[in-house]
Amino acid sequence: VVGDASADTSTHGGMELWRSQGVRPGRRHGAWDEGDGLVTYPGAAWRFARVKQISSSSWLGSQPTFLVSSNVANGLIMAASDGGATGRELWKSDGTAHGTILVKDIYPGGTSSNPSYMVAHSDGMVYFGANGKDSEWMHTEDECSGFRTVEVTTDRGHQTIGFAVSGEAGFAAYDTYDCPEGFYWASTEEVFAIFGRPDQPQGKLASSAASTGLGQLYANQCGWADSVWQGTERRKFFMMDSGSTGAYLDAAQRFVEPANLDVNFVHHGQLDSVQFAGIVCLAKAEVGDSHRSEEALGDTGQELWVTDGTVRGTRRVLDIFRGTAGSNPSYLVSFGNELMFAARSDTSGNELWRSDGSREGTVLVADVRAGALSSDPRDLTATQDESVVFFSANDGKNGRELWASNGVASFGGPATGLAREGEHGGLGTYIVLDILAGPEGSDPREITALHGGIVAFTA
Repeated sequence: VVGDASADTSTHGGMELWRSQGVRPGRRHGAWDEGDGLVTYPGAAWRFARVKQISSSSWLGSQPTFLVSSNVANGLIMAASDGGATGRELWKSDGTAHGTILVKDIYPGGTSSNPSYMVAHSDGMVYFGANGKDSEWMHTEDECSGFRTVEVTTDRGHQTIGFAVSGEAGFAAYDTYDCPEGFYWASTEEVFAIFGRPDQPQGKLASSAASTGLGQLYANQCGWADSVWQGTERRKFFMMDSGSTGAYLDAAQRFVEPANLDVNFVHHGQLDSVQFAGIVCLAKAEVGDSHRSEEALGDTGQELWVTDGTVRGTRRVLDIFRGTAGSNPSYLVSFGNELMFAARSDTSGNELWRSDGSREGTVLVADVRAGALSSDPRDLTATQDESVVFFSANDGKNGRELWASNGVASFGGPATGLAREGEHGGLGTYIVLDILAGPEGSDPREITALHGGIVAFTA
């Protein structure tokens, strides 16, 4: 229960998380106000209590939203604001004051990550949209905690370079890897400006006395044996656009040597992502030397995240819309072993997506309104047997109408008879019926799952 005890001015704390048994105060229904930290109101008509005053703001409160029951929290996962240091972030509660805690400051500092559209999935995890920094991809076990920083002197002055090591040896060029706080993922041009281009006979740092004594970038550093860590050879540190330039820095090269070009990229136009060591980061304090704006450094916008209720288990699934705009995932719904939701990309607009919780398994289901324009799926609702997801969408021809999908991209065309009978298997993604013929659309809303694989809605 979320509420405000404004009727009692002595305990007014703004909008906060509450708990209620729904029984009159004289009845016994389990432990209540017996050292569990709850602030109770015995004079009220019904037994209820504020779980915790999360926010330091006595007027606004923490304003909990998107509450979802979850086993990972032994209670609730929700979005809330502490009114101060962390902004609006991910919280969990087991219904007691001491068990109501911040899961993770997803966007470090006072900036809010604004978790939204939370859903508890069949894999036991909770999925949601958020804008934050994800460092869980990093390896942190070597002597540098997986992040070696070095200050070099260039023709632009002093610059601090960081080498962030990946926990996995495979690189996903289509995704975003966040640098530790205070750093941003360098571009190829920025690295060329410091180290020099691959076609140069020597690196740009060759004349810097401060650079010659720095040794290799990561090989034989931080407890590594040459370029090997824990039995795996790790060589390539990539830049944010290495997927399109083929450029990288080698863990075994010295600072006086120029950047490298991936051989497979040169001959076949595709980056060889094996022996992935990590990414190249630059200190944000030196953003004046960057060709990118401060706004563009690091922010991903609202993207798909997942949590198991722990810090290490809270991570971004995929940066669907790379850049600061974000894909804004919404209307998340659990669908069998997968998750379906609406999200936008730079090529398909806001369309229907699905995810199995992995980077590779997060894909576009169907571009209902082909091209950059959006069909804008809304009110995604899975049938009780989870055989199909119904939603409203506008394909640009029929207006906003009722659609259905079983997670397959192919269009099966209108199949109203089958839809009524619940025989959706293999039909792909299709309009159920053009209820209001023409481009205006019937605007279906309040889609609700009923028994027998059918739904009710208003239109």
